Amino acid sequence: MYNYNKKIKKNLKQTINQYQLIKKYSKHSLIKIYLITGKKHQIRIHLTHIGHPIMYDQKYGNKLINEKNSNILLHSKSIKFKCPISKKKLHIKAQYHTNFKIFIRQLKGEN
Repeated sequence: MYNYNKKIKKNLKQTINQYQLIKKYSKHSLIKIYLITGKKHQIRIHLTHIGHPIMYDQKYGNKLINEKNSNILLHSKSIKFKCPISKKKLHIKAQYHTNFKIFIRQLKGEN
């Protein structure tokens, strides 16, 4: 598990992610990210800042590659939080989007 802890701009608050390599392909990687802080675009900004932008990220990614597809390959597998109204702890899970599954199958053909 790796930590990324960075202030991207001087006037912004510090943001922290932890990430773990799940699978390395020849030109791409599948990673798991744990948000320690929850700031807008923090995953996208951090990965771009360290030279590993998210595929098809129109705002922060590689413009030439991203012209081909407008569906960012970023998926939230699950989220845990405390409901501000009921105060109950919630854990919500989601399946991969079809485009995400297709891309992963294509990556398996790379190696």
